[in-house]
Amino acid sequence: MKNYKQKQYDSLTKEYSDPLDKRIIRKYSIIPSFLKILGKLKGKTVLDVACGSGTSTKPIKKAGAKEVVGIDISKEMVNIAIKEEKENKLGIQYFVRDLRTLEKIKEFDFVTGIYILHYAKSKEDLLKMIKSVFINLKKGGKFLTILPNPKNPTQKDPRYEYVNEYIEKKEDGSKMSGIFVFNKKILGKIVWFSWKEETYVSLLKKVGFRRVKWIKPKITKDGIKKYGKDFWKPFQKNPSLMFLEVKK
Repeated sequence: MKNYKQKQYDSLTKEYSDPLDKRIIRKYSIIPSFLKILGKLKGKTVLDVACGSGTSTKPIKKAGAKEVVGIDISKEMVNIAIKEEKENKLGIQYFVRDLRTLEKIKEFDFVTGIYILHYAKSKEDLLKMIKSVFINLKKGGKFLTILPNPKNPTQKDPRYEYVNEYIEKKEDGSKMSGIFVFNKKILGKIVWFSWKEETYVSLLKKVGFRRVKWIKPKITKDGIKKYGKDFWKPFQKNPSLMFLEVKK
């Protein structure tokens, strides 16, 4: 059975797979912050568990990683990644997999995932995802993911390309509607779930992860130069997304 992420991203394949230059937040915040937090990648092995069409796998490989494997539940997204890999070979492997049921491939130096854990519609599903990450990570390895900010789930400024609203508000695991906006045009909608920071941390530690750290995204100098400090102030003060860095 398809889950929320698979059904939604299969239908949003074209819009979500646009080149990086067309996405302000990805270009000037997400990808640069992501690579900086990961640190030195030369000679390292990386499993990307929400690779989509290769948005994060390609920068990781170009940054020097020895081996990069990308998995995603969306067949349409993975097909685009495979097509682009054939056209511009970087040596990345792509597979259609569901993180909830992913078995051990091998132990990687890093496991990454841009927007994945918040698609868990229950704590049971969230725990399954975390366990799959754990078994595919070396001891001392790092898991880095990006999540909608648990303390600011209802981001409403369309300048930052996403608008989030409650569908069903709960104490924990609220059902949310995420709207993709670009140049004032709505590209599509997704459904996700807003879990508390404590929920993520408790389940990560339950599985065996030993250190959990929340990190705010940064804006590149080029981004500030192009759009100005005032444009970024609301995003920096109360960001709509957070990085979650975890050590095994």
